[in-house]
Amino acid sequence: MVHGGALSVSSAAGDFAATHQLAGAWKYAGKVGSQKGYKWKSRTSPIRAVVIKSGKLVIGGKGSGLGFDLDDDPTPVRIELAVGEHRYCLEFGGAPPTFKASKLYRATLAAAPAVCP
Repeated sequence: MVHGGALSVSSAAGDFAATHQLAGAWKYAGKVGSQKGYKWKSRTSPIRAVVIKSGKLVIGGKGSGLGFDLDDDPTPVRIELAVGEHRYCLEFGGAPPTFKASKLYRATLAAAPAVCP
């Protein structure tokens, strides 16, 4: 599977907005036709991995190229992922995220925002 993609990460509280292009490298999760989902990986991009499965979106990234720091808790964080013609929007902050200053922001159970452009 070769579809382009873009991932936008933003936070009013953290005062950042960054968009990362996810060119090529998309593959099926599992066997072709299994409908398990899709995955994308990169060794050179600040976004290192994206996995899309039924009811689940996992995004991993690190480094200064992300376009923001974690000096302060950025909750709520908004994610917009576009892959081909599909668009996914999530807003983390309803369930308490895990935050470690300058190291980690991990959140689960994100609700869809009222508007997904």
